[in-house]
Amino acid sequence: PDMPTSATFGRRRPEFQYMQGLRGVFLGLGLTEVNTLTLSNEQEQFANMGISEIPEDHVSILNPISKDHTCLRVSLMPSLFNILRANKHRELPQMVFEIGDVVPTGRNEIRASALIIDAKASFTQIKSLAEAVLHEMYLVYDLKSKDVPPYIPGRSAVIIANGLEIGDFGEVHPS
Repeated sequence: PDMPTSATFGRRRPEFQYMQGLRGVFLGLGLTEVNTLTLSNEQEQFANMGISEIPEDHVSILNPISKDHTCLRVSLMPSLFNILRANKHRELPQMVFEIGDVVPTGRNEIRASALIIDAKASFTQIKSLAEAVLHEMYLVYDLKSKDVPPYIPGRSAVIIANGLEIGDFGEVHPS
């Protein structure tokens, strides 16, 4: 019931400021921002992404209201694929990105993902996009070739910063 004795001013959390900068980079590179649900399902999150074993530590919903929302997402990519699928009647190229929450191990994490669909899209195009984003965010990084689902074998890589894999990119497998 007491009034505060000093005036204070709020400020953004550092990770939010970083994500705002990242959002500006994606927008500056011509991508369109989308926001999707954190709820998903195992088919989209794992099977459609070429992941054969469902991790035991993913968060599933005990009494889902629909078969489309049975777990919390572990990746943003399936949601972006749904956006592109819903807009397949639109003109190409389509370039979308999302910065949002994922829950890979029971804890919320903020991630970024981008997809480009175009008749001429290639590994080189997505590599250029990834390098542009990393450069604009002033990250010191290395790229290492690595086969990662859901990408075509030999056409994917991981991003390594400070000895940790912080991301991946590649040309998505047609299946």
